[in-house]
Amino acid sequence: MSHDVFISYSSHDKPIADGVCATLEQNGLRCWIAPRDIVPGAEWSTSIIQALEESRAFVLVLSHSANESNQIKREVERAVHNALPIIPYRIEDVMPEDALEYFISTPHWMDAFTPPVEAHAQDLADALKRLLGDSASPAPRAPPAPPPAPPAAPPVPVRPSPLTQPMVLALAAGVVVVAAIGFLALRPKPPDAPAAASGAPSFVGDWTVASVQWAPSVASGYNQTTLGELFAGELAANKTHGAFSVNATGGFQTVVEVDDSGSVAHVGDSLLFRSNLGATAIVAATPLSYARAAMFGAQTGEVGILLTGLRRIPEPWVGLADPGAAGGPLRAFAGSWRSGGWPTLPDGQVWTASMTITPTGAYRLQLFQKVGGSFTAGSDGQWSANVLGAGGGVSSTNGGRYVFNGLNEVSMSSPQGTTVWARQGGAAPPT
Repeated sequence: MSHDVFISYSSHDKPIADGVCATLEQNGLRCWIAPRDIVPGAEWSTSIIQALEESRAFVLVLSHSANESNQIKREVERAVHNALPIIPYRIEDVMPEDALEYFISTPHWMDAFTPPVEAHAQDLADALKRLLGDSASPAPRAPPAPPPAPPAAPPVPVRPSPLTQPMVLALAAGVVVVAAIGFLALRPKPPDAPAAASGAPSFVGDWTVASVQWAPSVASGYNQTTLGELFAGELAANKTHGAFSVNATGGFQTVVEVDDSGSVAHVGDSLLFRSNLGATAIVAATPLSYARAAMFGAQTGEVGILLTGLRRIPEPWVGLADPGAAGGPLRAFAGSWRSGGWPTLPDGQVWTASMTITPTGAYRLQLFQKVGGSFTAGSDGQWSANVLGAGGGVSSTNGGRYVFNGLNEVSMSSPQGTTVWARQGGAAPPT
């Protein structure tokens, strides 16, 4: 049976937790709370794991006692693993400590230790109904993906890297990620078009990103990819770096780089990545021997790791493990890695991802793209672009609007976002 809310609490706070449960259920939110909902004779830990898999949100009744509870830390870890939204409900003026602090973020923080205490439970119910769409309990959640096959089993076939799949799918649909920030708008007038008047803005030259605003749909393209939360966080923070060059005949080359860094910890059977920008990703992690990693492009002497986010596509990485991590919590995972299983690309195009994990728990994750194609840009401020796509030279067409702000700055927009470009060197070529 599915539940809307899993309530986690210390036994010292049971009266308050029971009161919260009663208020939430009076508001139509079905709760799971121990020991009430543990079937007699059932194993406690198994019941909790199943309840977390079937819940839609997680409420932590936070107090001094909760901070000291190892059971609560395990429940919070599993809630993160199941990608449940976590709402800390503070009944005492305390902050989460140790492992709790590592797992808990604060977007839905709620203080409940000031009078009238009863009103806070109703506020919690209202917040949960907004969070869950004010709907009744849905059908049970799908169970977590099974663990990766043991080393003796054959690896999955080589396929496009999930990290690139948003881009691969976008190419097939005619919406390239680089187009989202106007990379494809920059083309001089075609040779048979009237020449620009002296002093008019020109697209010819080298440009770099001055500012970028992605549409939400671009980040959501990473929802099914392992570690996609980290790249989506970079996009949301407008940390994309890009440059392009346009020649006088209308050819172009663009480069896009996304660079994320932060901390990583081995928690249970998972790796928890926490970006310096605030995004988090928790993934099941399995070492791959050379025999398995070779299927994803590993060279002699290299090994691999298989990372799998909850209900996300597994992502193989190959490279060299760091011998300095031997005996430490990140052994077999610390190293220099590149993503395996890349799509077939037309000549001149590059998509790569690399990741470094240090024995001390720091990571750096980089995505690099280079594409080329041809453009047209009309005097009406509209642009269209043709970009060679992945696989068989399939092309895609994109379009949007552009506006020059003087000779050395131009704003490009499309349904995927808006970018302001600045000319490198600050001097337009003569017209």
